[in-house]
Amino acid sequence: MSEPTSPTLFTPSSPSIYDSPSGSRKSQSAFFGSPQHSPQQSSQGHSAVAAIKKSNSGLFGSLKMKQKDADPVLAQLKNMNKPGGLGAPVKTTVFATPLSDVIAREHDELTTPIAFARPIPYLVEECIAYLYPEQQLVSEGIFRQSGKAVDIQDVKSFYDKGKYVSLQGFADPHVVSGIIKLFIRELPDPLIPFSVYPQFIAYQKSCQNEKDPVGKLSNLISLLPKDNRALLKLLLLLLKRTATFEKKNKMSPANLAIVIGPNILHAKEETMLSAMEESPLINFITTSLIELTPEIWENDKETQHLNLEWLLEKRAASLPVLIPISAARESVEVQKQAKSKLAAWFQRRPKKEELVQKKILQSFDY
Repeated sequence: MSEPTSPTLFTPSSPSIYDSPSGSRKSQSAFFGSPQHSPQQSSQGHSAVAAIKKSNSGLFGSLKMKQKDADPVLAQLKNMNKPGGLGAPVKTTVFATPLSDVIAREHDELTTPIAFARPIPYLVEECIAYLYPEQQLVSEGIFRQSGKAVDIQDVKSFYDKGKYVSLQGFADPHVVSGIIKLFIRELPDPLIPFSVYPQFIAYQKSCQNEKDPVGKLSNLISLLPKDNRALLKLLLLLLKRTATFEKKNKMSPANLAIVIGPNILHAKEETMLSAMEESPLINFITTSLIELTPEIWENDKETQHLNLEWLLEKRAASLPVLIPISAARESVEVQKQAKSKLAAWFQRRPKKEELVQKKILQSFDY
């Protein structure tokens, strides 16, 4: 009986639209596009998907691979879990990851002689760039209304796999504001860390007698790690800008505080009673932070230079190549179909290959 032939399909070893020409995830930092999501980027993304569909140069490709030819390949794949192997885990998560870890990793991946060392995660930078224009911030209920959950989860999934998708394809700004909220909500240690939560609550309880709220809040902010201060300042500046369009978007500093406060400041352990007692305090603190920014940051030398306009100017000259969200989604569908075909082919292969086959199927990254 002749050996079953492999299907013609895209496999894990085929070029991905997310891979750089050198095959290294890190080397994507060498490729920078225009400051906007250009038609050229979109064309490149869709062309890449078309190339994937036509690819016949995968692990098995369209080869009529006989057992004697396949054995050496399959034997090598048994080592795929070694460092750098096909199945070796790569730390790429952005959500639910310590803020300092994300920033440190992106410094290595995205910083080049022409790219500045980003003070905040690239995902949040992309969100700020999307939301900064007035036409986005005047959307009624911005930061309060929920965007489409499937869109938010898609972006989360792509960024957690190290795939930098452009947000410019979204017509609904509520999706992007929802991404920011999800990111800060899932930080293992909040933007205002658990360790200083008691001090912030104590301040709010006694602030009625506080003669210098700017000075006191400045002192409290100085207790935060540098990465936290940088992200908190830029987030508060975005919220303050949002509140300037209150008449159109119905989002005053107090309204913004209600939806943002619990995401940036909360206790590590809380009871229902303590949550009810401290929730109003958290809202008041967040309102003050929004209203008193940037004044409360004037003495922070490490973040003095940070503002929204500075961030947008710096990023304009150092954007990594972004994948259009539509192309990224199409690639996922292509991989799902390929995995299904490959699984069906594996069912006709010898039983001794089962472990390696399982690892190959698990390596599909979508």
